[in-house]
Amino acid sequence: MPSGVYKRTAGKKLSEEHKKHISESHIGMIGKHHSAETKLKMSESRKGKKHSAETKQKIGKSHEGKKLSEEHKQRIGAANKISKKGKKFSENHKKHLSESHIGMTDRHHSTETKLKMSVVVKRKWQNIEYRKKMIKSIMSGATTSTPNKKEKQLLNILNNLFPNEYKFVGSGELIINGKVPDFVNTNGQKKIIELFGDYWHSEARVKKSKKKHEKERIDAFSPFGYQTLIIWEYELKNINVLTQKLGKFHVARKS
Repeated sequence: MPSGVYKRTAGKKLSEEHKKHISESHIGMIGKHHSAETKLKMSESRKGKKHSAETKQKIGKSHEGKKLSEEHKQRIGAANKISKKGKKFSENHKKHLSESHIGMTDRHHSTETKLKMSVVVKRKWQNIEYRKKMIKSIMSGATTSTPNKKEKQLLNILNNLFPNEYKFVGSGELIINGKVPDFVNTNGQKKIIELFGDYWHSEARVKKSKKKHEKERIDAFSPFGYQTLIIWEYELKNINVLTQKLGKFHVARKS
């Protein structure tokens, strides 16, 4: 057996003298850097080895209460970024990951847990900076698909009626009172135009009447000096009526 390689016998107990000898042999090892060749040998020797349930439990307990320094966290993050680049999982690893998630889908939390989660989220949402950060994070994933087909249709109508007056900001460019407006006037008027999809803003989905839903959105922007017009998706089908509605809103002065 190569020097420095020890094979543990199941159930074997070491004498105090042996433990002392092992401890002394490791003096000076902390902070020691192994050569690339040694690291490769160590890696190869560990492949295929699995920890017993008891060992996993001991490892878990050994980490309880431990906090990583910011430097340590940054090093781990950097290492993960490097290791993930171009990394491909084996079919066996993919299968293992898949099996480990069995039972996670459609997991239902208890009523008590849901209530606790709701309280925590609502408390966090009161923080303006947190709210902005979360909305931007959510909307960043939608920037590649917005404006959508209906939003482009309304934008074209606005550009034809009022050239260079309204801009699409529905990708999260502008956040007012925790809300992301669709279109905002860019020529000195504090006016917002919202496009409500017939399905996504239906009474069945938002659990409130159409009138109340519109009022809530208008009231959200009103304290910041904005006038808001709600356009529903179905209104795009009647250009004449829509043109009159938009024209009236555009020239209206705030009372």
